This record gives sequence, C-alpha cells and structure tokens, in this order.
Amino acid sequence: MIDLKPHYRRRAFLSGYAILLICCHASPAARADAALPHKNNSGSAPASKETTLPAKFVQPAAVSMHVAVAKVAAKPVPYVLPVLPGAPPPPGAVRLRSFKDLTLSLGTNRIQTSTGIRIDYTDPIEKKQMTLTATSAEYDGATGKVTASGGIYLERPEGDYRAIFTGSEIEYNLQDNIGFVTGANVVTSTFRLAGKRIESRADGSILVQDGAYTACLLGKPDYLIRAHSLTVAPGKYVSARKITFYLGKTPVITLPSIRRSLVTSTAAPTPLPGYNKTDGVFVRLRDSPIVETHRALDFDARFNLRTLPAGFISYTTDIARTSPNALPPRGQRLLLTDPLRSFLDQLTPTTYREYSEARFEEEWLPRATLSGTIQNRQFVYNRRNDDLVVSRLPEVSVHFANVLGHTSVPSGAGDLLASDPDLNDPSHSRINSVRRRIPNAPFLLDVIGSVGSYREDPTNRARGRASLQISAASQPILIGRRLSLRFAATDWLNYYTQGTGYNLLAPEAQLDYLPTRESRFGIGYRYLTDTGRTPFIFDRRDVRHELNLLFTVGGPIAFGITTKFDLERSQVYDTQATLLKNFDCMQVGLSYRLRSQSINIIFNLIPPTPSRARPSVPLLENGGKTSR
Repeated sequence: MIDLKPHYRRRAFLSGYAILLICCHASPAARADAALPHKNNSGSAPASKETTLPAKFVQPAAVSMHVAVAKVAAKPVPYVLPVLPGAPPPPGAVRLRSFKDLTLSLGTNRIQTSTGIRIDYTDPIEKKQMTLTATSAEYDGATGKVTASGGIYLERPEGDYRAIFTGSEIEYNLQDNIGFVTGANVVTSTFRLAGKRIESRADGSILVQDGAYTACLLGKPDYLIRAHSLTVAPGKYVSARKITFYLGKTPVITLPSIRRSLVTSTAAPTPLPGYNKTDGVFVRLRDSPIVETHRALDFDARFNLRTLPAGFISYTTDIARTSPNALPPRGQRLLLTDPLRSFLDQLTPTTYREYSEARFEEEWLPRATLSGTIQNRQFVYNRRNDDLVVSRLPEVSVHFANVLGHTSVPSGAGDLLASDPDLNDPSHSRINSVRRRIPNAPFLLDVIGSVGSYREDPTNRARGRASLQISAASQPILIGRRLSLRFAATDWLNYYTQGTGYNLLAPEAQLDYLPTRESRFGIGYRYLTDTGRTPFIFDRRDVRHELNLLFTVGGPIAFGITTKFDLERSQVYDTQATLLKNFDCMQVGLSYRLRSQSINIIFNLIPPTPSRARPSVPLLENGGKTSR
C-alpha cells in the first residue's frame, strides 16, 4: 500500500471532488446523488480499488462495457460489469439490477452485496437469459461463479421451456450451469423436484439428495417418489435409489431403485392383481428399467401358486442411425402375446395400448433395431384356442421400420389431412391418428426378421423357427370431413427346423368415422389365406374372414370396446372392453377380454404434455411435507 502524506491526501480528495462536480454538470446521466468514493475512518480514500455503487450508478464512458444498457425513464439503470483493459471478454453479458448498494473490486472484477440483488446472465450463443435473485451474493466475474444466500430464485432455460430453482443457499457457475442449491425446489414444465441439496451437473442432468420427484404439474400431485438420491436427465429419464412410492400422501411400496422415462408412458412400480383362464388369479409386475432414446429393457411377469412365473424380458437397441430425439424402440412388444395382430391395429390402437408412445411423427422415422427376448409360458392370443402358452428360449429379431421413409420429417408434416381445428388438438392424438399421414414416405413399409427356439403348450411342441414378416399400409384416404379409409397387408413367411415351411397372407381395410374430437367409430375387414405346414398353432391361420367393430371415447374418462366376428362361422369370437380414468400424471383403469376371460388392472404413469400449465407452487414445503 502506498503511504500518502495527509496534505497530499486532502489535495487528491478535493481534486477528485471537483472533477466529479464538472462531470455531473456536463452529463445528465450522472445525477447529483451519485455516490462518492467511500472513506475510511481516518478520512482518507481506501488504498484498494473497491468502490460502493448506488442503485443509480452509471459506469463512466471511459471504461469499456461488454453490453450497452438502454436507459428506461423512472426506473433504476442496471449496472453492467465492465471489461477490464487487456482482459478477454466474458462468455456472456452480466447485468446487475435491483440492488441498493454493492462493492465492486475492479482489480478482480468481483462484486459483493448484502442488501438484495438480481443478476441477469445472457448466453452469448443461444441468446437466452438466466436470472438469479438473492438477499446477499458474491460474484466472481473472472470465473462466472456466484455464491449467494437468502431467498434464492434461479430461473434458467431448459430446452424450449424454463426451470426455476428456489432454496436457501446457492453456489453456481453462470457460464457452464454447474452448481448446487440447498433446501431446494425445482419446477419445470415436465417435472418437479425437492431435496436437501439439488445439484446441476455438466451433462445437463440434475442430482437430488434426500428428495422427492413427481411428473404431476398440479399443486396436489397424484403420485410422489421419495428417494435417498435422484438423477433427472430433462427430456430423457429419471432414476432413483432407495425409494418409497406414494399415491397422494399414502406410501404404497418401497423399492431399492427405479428408472422412468420422461417422454413415454411407463407402468407404475407396483404389483397388480389380475385373472385369466390359463393362470387363474395372479399378481402382475411390469416395468421398464431402461427407457432411453436408442434402447429399452422391459419385463412383464405374472406370479401365481400353480406354476412358475410366466412372462417375458426383452431388450431392444438401435443398430442404425436414427433421430437423436426418437422415442425408445418398444413397438414390437405387443406381438409377443398376439403374433398375428393386424397391422392396422398396431397403427391405430384403441383406447388403451401397453408400451404406448407420446408423439406420432417420431414413431415412423426410419429405424433399424435389434431385439433379444426370453419368454416363459405366456398366454398367446388365438381365435380358435383359448389356452395356448408359448415360451421363446430365446428369440432374436431385427426390425426395419418405415423402410421407404426419409430420415428427416418436414416441418408441419404428420398433421391431419383435415383442417378441422378440433381434430388437431394434441390431447386427442390417439383417436385422430387414424387421419394422420406418414410424413416422410409414400406408404409405410415394415420388415421384421427373427430366429428362435419355441415351445408351445398344451400341444407340447418344440421347434426352431426362422421368420420373415413384411407389412405395408397406405396413407389415409379421406372420404369426407370425418371419414377416412386405409388399406394394409401383412405376409408371414416361416421356415422350421423340421424342414417344413409356412406362408400366411392377410390383406385388410379399415373405415373410420370421427363424429367428435373425442370419439371414433371403426369397422375393419381382414382376409387370411395360407399355404404350407406349421407345427405350431400360435402362428397358424385361426380365422379366414374377420370383421372388426370398435367404438372409443377419449378425454378425462376414456372408454373403448372392440368386438371381432368370424364371418365364416357367423359368430362373435372375442370382445374387449376398457375403462380408463386419466389424471394429471397417472392413468388408472380396468380391462376385460372375453376370449381369455382375463381381467387386468391398468396403472400407468404418463408424461406431461406441453399443453399443460406449469405449476406455480413448489413440490415440497413446510419442512418437507407434501403440498396438498
């Protein structure tokens, strides 16, 4: 420190004061209430380069500014951190607002305040703004690190939406979005979090310690997951360890770990009772431990006192380049229990479908996936026999989806052919999907090749099989404002280790009428013809002329009924009815199928849609109690 004599200090002070008066008189921006340099107790100016700045301080023009600040009448002028001479420009613009006073160190570009402050940071590439407010704060302009406490409120971009962090203390880097908040809550457009400590990591994920999670967006969540540790990858998944699953305020089950998708519906992690003619009364446990963009792992097990557990476990992964935002590859799970399912049934499902997806366009992007499946004595749907069970030990398949499609989907493609605004409501896409076009191909063409070892009971037949399934579907053809017609065909070509071959061809057509945006009538016809010989019943033609009638109603309470006729025998051979209640983030219902005499309870956790409003309340408050 330089030791100046007292008379030199007084002379320097008077000279500086005179210069300041001249500047105030010459520039209307510098008011008479601009602060003077802070004096110490001895009456001399401080030896360091720290200055206390009032709320209306305006940086002199001689110091280079990173971003110009527009002056607004009758409002405090924000302070923009300067760029020091010879120093590289900061990665983004930083503006300081709503403070009474602060201490700025020009030598280190650090600020401190204990009277409240708002810090705005603008990303230099995406031009998106982040805002942090706190009672007291310390900011390092060289590193972008903020340490603050008291009334923490951080709002930052999260993809196309915003994420809000609140808490008691924060240590955060504005430049790379790495840091943590204690006693924190996080509110986004797709989920809510609360925890003792919430950490934002370099890969964009969020780590929560001793906290809770829900995808419900209303103030009173339908379900809640409390966990020792939580990891959330926004727009991808949430995983947790040592969890307790709550329905409302009631704890239901405790599990060592859990993983859930944030883009598709997933089964709730609770065992559910059920009944069918083959297994009797059983307890069903269905889950998807892995649900990611390019891979998925699903299992479905039924436990009873009569036999070993029945069900399957299946792993699927992409083997060819696909969209980085594509949905998990899970569509072929339905064919495990209904191998002769109509192709149009797969394209336009009824009220309820297991392993359902959320967005139409991404389901039909060109894709190649590899699957491996192990199945044990699982009931298989058949039009003639109602007691068939099949084991796959194992089966390996390759699925080429939308073979003729382009890798990119044009903007706006996939919209309804009709211009009716009611039909374009995204909340009813399951019903009006019958009128949607395949956006990037002249028609839909799918190919599935598989090999495996199979055992069928009670026929007690075991063989190896190589199979090729080719399916094609036309674009929807509009007949009227509410009518659409579609054609499809599927061909199965099988070869067995006993030396025989079998071919099954099934052309079909379907007419759909949508009287309202929430309802659908459908009538379909399928003709099946075969040649050759198969040792199994589950992959053999079970009906020749099939008529399918369906009626579905969507909305908060959804209902669907499907009846199938064997026209050759003039009789009804199956009816399926489903009743659903759609909550904010949960789907509960009951399904009954006549053919298998089965009753199943439906309990799914569904992802939030973009049309739902973001909540204005935190997930947990009042010492960690659920906000109910």
